[in-house]
Amino acid sequence: RYKKVLILAPDIFNNNPMEKVGNELKFYREIIDLMDKLNIEIIGIKVRVRQHFISAGANKNYICINNKKIRIFEGYQSFDFYAKKVDFVIGPICTAILEAGMLNKDYYVYQHEYFPKFSVA
Repeated sequence: RYKKVLILAPDIFNNNPMEKVGNELKFYREIIDLMDKLNIEIIGIKVRVRQHFISAGANKNYICINNKKIRIFEGYQSFDFYAKKVDFVIGPICTAILEAGMLNKDYYVYQHEYFPKFSVA
């Protein structure tokens, strides 16, 4: 049974220009709501850089989403450090899928937008 999760920030700038920064909060709200319903503790949100969180009301270490104070972890090299503390990871399609697998952690891909509607593929 899962008890703790790490959430990875969506790569909204890399996926498609049609995705807006504001949609990122939708991504977090939906995941946080689901984790609350499943009684799974969120240890934090891992981001490469926290700059865009400032406009969403975050301070240096935390952001409040769905009336919950969520820790923000920043950096490129620290994924394994945080992933080792959880039972599984939720995030976008990215290299962390492989990294989580090498750490024997389950990884659930979550895409908050119907991406094919913006894709020419």
